Amino acid sequence: MLRAYAAAGYDPAQFWGLTPRLYLAHMRGASDRMERKHKSRAWLAWNVAGLTRVEKMPDFDAFISGDAGKVEKSAQTAMRLATLRASLPTITQEEWRARFST
Repeated sequence: MLRAYAAAGYDPAQFWGLTPRLYLAHMRGASDRMERKHKSRAWLAWNVAGLTRVEKMPDFDAFISGDAGKVEKSAQTAMRLATLRASLPTITQEEWRARFST
């Protein structure tokens, strides 16, 4: 446990004064911090790789704020809804009430 605590970046001298609950809180916090760092680096690598392939650089402010992705997500959502709507049977409200009111 001491080894894991030190590997997480904490001072080994503080380890001996911790309760099990505090130790767990520190280690969960360290795990969350490492996961955020990993996701941040993965995001960076993904975007660097993607930006090396684009013909035209996106607007910096739109890229950083994420506004450019919202338009694409909205279009994807509309497409999914249209597909779903086409696959569902059409039924009137009266038919629905008659079917489900007992």
